[in-house]
Amino acid sequence: MEEEVEVPVVKGALKLGVIVGVVSVILTFIAYVVDSTLFANWWFNLGIGLITLVAVVVLGISFRNSNGGYMSFGQAFLFCFLTFAVAGLLSALFNILLYTVIDTELAEFVVNETIRKTTEVYEKLGLPQAQVDEQIETMENDLRAGFTPAGFIKNYLLVMIGYAVLSLITGLIVKKNEPIEDY
Repeated sequence: MEEEVEVPVVKGALKLGVIVGVVSVILTFIAYVVDSTLFANWWFNLGIGLITLVAVVVLGISFRNSNGGYMSFGQAFLFCFLTFAVAGLLSALFNILLYTVIDTELAEFVVNETIRKTTEVYEKLGLPQAQVDEQIETMENDLRAGFTPAGFIKNYLLVMIGYAVLSLITGLIVKKNEPIEDY
């Protein structure tokens, strides 16, 4: 019987990272076409993040099972981190394209929509108007800076820290050590 050739973890992670990234780009584009106000909703961004997280775990377990059924924690961490990193890079590149080429007015729209929604929340909480104005001004400047190519790249690099933490967690889920046999 021929032994299965193990696909290297890096190659598998890069391939699956592209798949997860493309799905993320497709979901983002669908949201753009259907209702751009979704970009100003925290739950939409959280939903995309959760879909990505679940996809990495499911694909990681599937990859592990199709390559001998075992993966050390180090291999699982590397697999998850590279998958997140590639998917995030594709998403960041698409966002640069979306906000700076496809629809140059989208950033301003999302900033204004986010400010409107945040102001409503602050008013419901009964915050003093001076405090609301101060918070909104700071947020507005930060949001605008985030919608530039440099802002997307900076955010991606910061998110890499989050990817590392998520990879520790997902790596624990994906890993499966080979049983130790007593002789």
